[in-house]
Amino acid sequence: MPSSVGNLIGYWRCDWDYASEKCQELLHIERIDALGRVMGRRVSKMPKYQYAYDVSGILYSERLHLTAVPSSQNIPISVSLVLRVAGNYADSLTGIAIRPLGNPPIPKLGRNVLVYGDELWASIVEYMRISDPAIEAADLWKIYEQSHSG
Repeated sequence: MPSSVGNLIGYWRCDWDYASEKCQELLHIERIDALGRVMGRRVSKMPKYQYAYDVSGILYSERLHLTAVPSSQNIPISVSLVLRVAGNYADSLTGIAIRPLGNPPIPKLGRNVLVYGDELWASIVEYMRISDPAIEAADLWKIYEQSHSG
């Protein structure tokens, strides 16, 4: 693996829409081993909800294949991400997120969203690197710290 892969380690922020709701995510890539295995954490915030996830996956051919599973096993909302790295592994991560649909009624998600039956939806996502999450993503950082303290 190229040495620049280490540039992926750090914090990444993504803003997206769920119908009319504005949603935010903070992805922390904590480590990538010599075989390309990725470990990290993720938090997401929507107007009425916030979730913390454990993230694992693999870096394969300049693509991150990640699965985010809720840190609390009581929440059945996993997320799959396939992200392409850009800018020498340091600028942005762009790809597709696949998420479960929420409880009915399902909002109109827009024409850039692919819906599979009554179970899943997929959308384009773009994560941008941030260097100081406590300042650049303050609300998300509070959730991150609360969910991973002790």
